[in-house]
Amino acid sequence: MIYIFIIYEITFDVILILNLHLKQNNMNLFLVTLGSNTDEGEKLISLAIEQIKTLSVDAEFSSVYKSVAEGHSASKEYFNSVGIVSTDKSLSFWEEFFKQQEQLNGRDSEARKNHIVPLDIDITIWNQEVIRPANLKMNYIKKGLRQLTSKTGYNIFS
Repeated sequence: MIYIFIIYEITFDVILILNLHLKQNNMNLFLVTLGSNTDEGEKLISLAIEQIKTLSVDAEFSSVYKSVAEGHSASKEYFNSVGIVSTDKSLSFWEEFFKQQEQLNGRDSEARKNHIVPLDIDITIWNQEVIRPANLKMNYIKKGLRQLTSKTGYNIFS
């Protein structure tokens, strides 16, 4: 599978990623981000990655790494990972699957009220559509993308 990424710098600290993917065999390509701010976060993310890989045609993930909280007032550190997934399944399949996984791992209104994130899984880019542009501004995603760059050999940060 060939992944080609073009990075356009919009401001000093904002990078927009457009994915150019040659669609073969009706495959979809997406960028997924995973996070948790619990003590079990590394384990929960690793298990979620394995489930994603099982349901995918091809998937490559960064390591699970720690980062500071960004984008909200909660100050807990997070475990994070970023992945590129090739799939024959639909966007709605993955959105529902990720929502179920979050709920099964304790993501509910009580956890939200207490700023506890057992597992958060977001599709940031689906094929060429940026679904969550704010995510692309976050340093924790940039860190994971840099790891993927070194793993795949593609220089996505020119």
